[in-house]
Amino acid sequence: MQLNSSPDGITAMLVLACALIVIYTRTRNWLDNNFPLVFYFGMIGYAASIEDRFPPYLIYIGLGLGGLLRFEFMSPNFTRVIKICEYCVLGAIVYFTAGGFFQL
Repeated sequence: MQLNSSPDGITAMLVLACALIVIYTRTRNWLDNNFPLVFYFGMIGYAASIEDRFPPYLIYIGLGLGGLLRFEFMSPNFTRVIKICEYCVLGAIVYFTAGGFFQL
């Protein structure tokens, strides 16, 4: 396993770091933070530029879940279920991004 030091690899590293920041903000229960939504909008542009690495529905599902977490009137149990689903989406994004950063 070698690091990919091309511009695509460095961009994948930045996306990976931003995904980890989003995971951190979700674990700290900062649901009113705007960074996850900005991250997903940036991911739409990133996924459009690399075309074959990400399934587009994955990013749109993450954007929908991130937007749904902004509602403050949800019950704690429903919020927990939505957060777990978003963790799964973020885990898949990290998996696909790590494939672009590391040459496997």
